[in-house]
Amino acid sequence: MQPSHVLIAIACLALAACMVPMPEPVPTGTEDFATYCAVCHGDCGKGDGALASTLDRRPADQTRLAARNYGVFPASNAIPKI
Repeated sequence: MQPSHVLIAIACLALAACMVPMPEPVPTGTEDFATYCAVCHGDCGKGDGALASTLDRRPADQTRLAARNYGVFPASNAIPKI
C-alpha cells in the first residue's frame, strides 16, 4: 500500500469520527394521533377506535371539539396535561 493511500485512509477515518449523528425526526401531529390516540378515538377521531368498547366511558368525538368550544379548535397548550 502506498504511503499516500494510508494517509488518505487515516484522513477519511478522522473525518468520519467527527461527523455528528443526525437527530431523530420529530413526529407530526398526524403521526402522534395514529400512534397514541387512534386506538381509542378511531382513525377519523369519532370515538370509535378498536378499544373504545372496552372503556368505561366512550372516547370523545374529536371532530366536535371546535363546535363545543365556540367554533375555535383548542390550542395544544390549552389542553390540560395528564
